[in-house]
Amino acid sequence: MGPMRAAADFVGSLASKDLLLQTHRVRVELYGSLALTGHGHGTDGAILLGLCGELPDRVDPETMAPRLRDIRSARSLALRGVCTIPFAEPEDLVFHKDQTLAAHPNGMRFNAFDSSGESY
Repeated sequence: MGPMRAAADFVGSLASKDLLLQTHRVRVELYGSLALTGHGHGTDGAILLGLCGELPDRVDPETMAPRLRDIRSARSLALRGVCTIPFAEPEDLVFHKDQTLAAHPNGMRFNAFDSSGESY
């Protein structure tokens, strides 16, 4: 569950830089085969739960589906369980099926934005 861990690491880095509470939006972009197989392999759900601070070895599998339904119906999630932000999956979790990143064919990019839309 690399994508869950990567998402959790991303919000952890925001917290360590004291940026978590200033974050009003996040955007995750998937490239290469992560984008091509992401829905079928559960990458999308893993990222959502990772943004909420879950880790693969600690998440209760019984709670995953209901939590994902809640996130998707509310169109919001709690970053690391602390800071609730809007999250519109079609705009904020983007699958670039026809693109790869130079450093690795199966890459992800995470971006955080403050209330004025500035990325950090």
